[in-house]
Amino acid sequence: MKKIKYRGKIILSLNKTTKDMYYIGDKYIEKRKAEHIKIIGYLINNDINTQEPPQAILLGGGSASGKSTLSKQWLDAYEKNSIPITYIDCDEIKLLIPEYENVKQYNEETAAVYVHDESSDIARELMEECIAGKKNFLYDGTMKNLKKYQHLIKHLKENGYNIVVTVVDVPLDEAKKRAYVRFLETGRSVPIQIIEESHREVPKTFYVIKDMVDEYTLYDTTGIIPKEVIEKTIDGNILIHNQGRLDEFYNKSK
Repeated sequence: MKKIKYRGKIILSLNKTTKDMYYIGDKYIEKRKAEHIKIIGYLINNDINTQEPPQAILLGGGSASGKSTLSKQWLDAYEKNSIPITYIDCDEIKLLIPEYENVKQYNEETAAVYVHDESSDIARELMEECIAGKKNFLYDGTMKNLKKYQHLIKHLKENGYNIVVTVVDVPLDEAKKRAYVRFLETGRSVPIQIIEESHREVPKTFYVIKDMVDEYTLYDTTGIIPKEVIEKTIDGNILIHNQGRLDEFYNKSK
């Protein structure tokens, strides 16, 4: 790791990510695989699941859309009903990778980039562990990669899962304001082009995968309380609660 000072501030220049360092050939080195097993063991809920079929909740939304509100609602509902569920979130996994804290003391954004690829791999490993054990899980992702989600949904169907998609949305200008406020509060910033890309691609993904899953709900999270825009219930009924807001959501992709 090279440390550079500029105007009194330490800036890191990292030539390799943690995946670059520990993924040799076509796999992680044994010592690193052991670290992954440790992280997965910490995150997975191994309580016996009596829910049949097992449920996979796929949570998505553009940057700064308020996914944490919905993830908390889902997790609280499962806990209230004493049903085990595993929460899979790359951002949470990043915090558990040893090198993250070391780099974070110099620059948090650099730390996130440094461990990003490896955290994604661990999330995928954790998900496969859940699927193999028929465990309920909530996967918290952006949902901007259509092919990734098409493949995932096909895989879940082959393994007998009930698939629920939950997407949150706010107007792009509101997302940018929230991202700026978060930067002022935490020092973490998301590039404008990343925010715009996620808000452009999520509607494209949702439009395709909504017909592939058992249930879905799109929420408007502009206000304090999330409001349903459109939903597909477990019995297959499609309910449009706000056509104007739905049109706004899809128009982002144009």
